[in-house]
Amino acid sequence: ISPLERRNAMAAEEQQYLLLIEQREEAGGLTAPELVEPLTALGDLYFSYRDFDRAFEAYASARQIMRVNDGFDTLPELPLITKLMHTEDARRRVVEAWELEQALVTLAERNAGSIETLPVFQELAQRRFAIWERHAAGEIPPQIELGCYYHRREYNATMGAVMLTNDNPGIREQCSAGDRNVARLALLLEGRSYQMRALEAMLQNGDYASEAFWAQFIDMLATSYVVMPRVRSYADTPLADLMTRLLSHEPRDEPERVRRAHILVQLADMNVMRARRLDRYVGYDTVRQQYEQAYEVLRQEGVTDAELDAMFAPALPVALPSFEPNPLATNAGAGVAGYIDISFEITRQGKSRRIRVGAESASVDRAQRRGLQQLVSLATFRPRLVDGVLVDNAPVSLRYYIGSALGAATTCPDADEDLCDEPVMTAE
Repeated sequence: ISPLERRNAMAAEEQQYLLLIEQREEAGGLTAPELVEPLTALGDLYFSYRDFDRAFEAYASARQIMRVNDGFDTLPELPLITKLMHTEDARRRVVEAWELEQALVTLAERNAGSIETLPVFQELAQRRFAIWERHAAGEIPPQIELGCYYHRREYNATMGAVMLTNDNPGIREQCSAGDRNVARLALLLEGRSYQMRALEAMLQNGDYASEAFWAQFIDMLATSYVVMPRVRSYADTPLADLMTRLLSHEPRDEPERVRRAHILVQLADMNVMRARRLDRYVGYDTVRQQYEQAYEVLRQEGVTDAELDAMFAPALPVALPSFEPNPLATNAGAGVAGYIDISFEITRQGKSRRIRVGAESASVDRAQRRGLQQLVSLATFRPRLVDGVLVDNAPVSLRYYIGSALGAATTCPDADEDLCDEPVMTAE
């Protein structure tokens, strides 16, 4: 479509909305609630054609009429505030977009648990992670200063929130510089707090067994996995509280009972990783109970033996976290340069022991062999269950196909063992 045809199409559609707005103004007055819908649609039209100034005007008018009729700070305002924020983003008005985002946060948190807040909290989380990614890449997004992220502190275990150190009256004047690790951690924790609120909205609206709920839950766990090694002596009270909340949900049917068991497995997995990083297994019996309870529930709900084995004792052991690609998962086929047969045992703590290299192709060199041994040695695995009982020193063997250099394995993303000090978490 040519630029002229595009302009003509927009003008024709614009006139339809303007005519409808005029008719509704004549019928109900300048603040008639019936004006909200066509004004919003008109704003969407302008936005789609990148006429952001007029889009903002249309959205702002719709919001003002809504507030006149329904009062300030109501749930129906959420989509309009979001549209205004997006428009300010498009106009590169960073401060104005930030102020609208803060209004969005306040209104959504005031109505936490309402299904209308779900897309809001999901987007807020993604916005925080986008800033985190930019900052981690070496940029200094203006939102870092606007949110004073350099002067936030680690999770307060008692309060369970990211605390702003505002006891110094001049702290706001210092927001342009500070500890980059504090800023990045605060962004991660804030983003995850929005993920948790999104989960709460889904839980309160009956989505416990849905695939959307599971996807949101895994996204939240993935964020927690990034957070864990970055905080010294991190008990993660908010995550423990959320897991308790999710596991305290009284299942209403078979899908919800199965979902609860899957959540319990993920909690046990996380506890295995925590204990491995800390190399301390105080209270580790809780992990065994979590796995065995989940296994029994799934068995009672008719999950087949093959499905149970795929979860708790597969031929390819489950490397943790299970939502990350399994580093041992390789396939024979084009591009494979060789293979190594390897066997080892998995302890009930998720460690590997008695690693032995067996047959290998002639093309394998010493560095590749040692790389695979290190990969297995440093990995954490889901402990194996047989007939519902956690097995110590469970033997496994597999063939690892080599297509490229073996990747390096680490146990702590920050390469600082002191940052991996995490206790086992329980959920009653």
